[in-house]
Amino acid sequence: MDSHAIRCFQQVFEKKSIHQAAKDLCMTPQGVSRVIRALKCRQPFLSAAARRSERAFLLIP
Repeated sequence: MDSHAIRCFQQVFEKKSIHQAAKDLCMTPQGVSRVIRALKCRQPFLSAAARRSERAFLLIP
């Protein structure tokens, strides 16, 4: 599993914002979104465990 992709996912989850996570990771929001999308394709359990709301990623119990 790619540690950079996991770090991106973790930052978005903690910040509740792709834009803020991108700032903290020194990336563009588009780049962070692309990394997370690729991670979700490789790790289907993430699609079931998290969903994107209007402005944030939410953990689904």
